[in-house]
Amino acid sequence: MRKINGINFNIELELDWCMRHMYTGSYQYEITNLLKKFLRKGDTFIDVGANVGYFSAVALGLVGKTGEVHSFEPVPKYYKRLKTVHENNLDFNINVNEVACGEEEGITKISVANGNNIGWNTMVPNFMHKDSIEEEIEISVITLDSYLTQKNIKNVRLVKMDTEGYEFPVMKGFQQYLRGLNELPILVIEVVPEAYDKLKLTLADFADLMVNLGYVAYDFKLANLIEVAQLVAPTTDVVFLPKNLCPKNR
Repeated sequence: MRKINGINFNIELELDWCMRHMYTGSYQYEITNLLKKFLRKGDTFIDVGANVGYFSAVALGLVGKTGEVHSFEPVPKYYKRLKTVHENNLDFNINVNEVACGEEEGITKISVANGNNIGWNTMVPNFMHKDSIEEEIEISVITLDSYLTQKNIKNVRLVKMDTEGYEFPVMKGFQQYLRGLNELPILVIEVVPEAYDKLKLTLADFADLMVNLGYVAYDFKLANLIEVAQLVAPTTDVVFLPKNLCPKNR
C-alpha cells in the first residue's frame, strides 16, 4: 500500500513494469502534471479506461473529499484492482464502474493482452495480434451521455481517455452531453491512428468532431498546436482545450 496525494493505493510490483513507475510517482508524469495543473478541490474527474486506477487515485487526492471521480474499466481483473481504490478510501467520493464507454449501449468483446502489459486491452476488432491475446471477453458498454445525464453530473473539469484506439466511438457517445454544457471540460485523450481503419473511421472525421465541439488540440506542454488529422505516430497523447482556456485567450 502506498499513499498517492493522500490516497491509499495498492501497488503490486510483479504485476507489470509500470508498477515500479507508479511506486516512484514517475508513471506517465505528463498526465499527472496536467491533473495537478487543472484539478482543484470540489472538481469532478472522469477516467475512461482506468485500468488499475492509478490516475483515478491521483485525481481523487486532488479533488478531495468535496470532489468526485468516476472511473470506467471493463476488464474484470483490472476492475478488481480499481475497486480497491474505493474500498481503501471510503471517505472520498469515487464511483467505479465495470463497463466500457462507447457510441451506444450494448455488449461487445474486448481483447486482453497476455504477458506483463496490463494497459494493452482493446475493443478495436482485429487490432491486436493473435499471439498477443490472452483472452477475449464479453463486456458491457454504456455511453457517457447516458451515465452523466442520469447522475445529473454537470461540473466535470477534466476527462482522461485511454482506450487503445477506441477514443472516437467514446467521443461519439459523449457529444450530446458536451453540447449541452456552458463550460466544456478539458480532455486528455490518447489517439491511436492505426485503429481507425479497423473501425472504418477516419482521423479527419475525429478532428472535425473535436473542432465542432469547441476544442483546440495541444501537446502536453500546451505550447504547440497539434494537427490531429495528420497524426502518424502509433500513439499520441493530445490535450483538447476548450477555446476559452487556450493559452492565447488566457
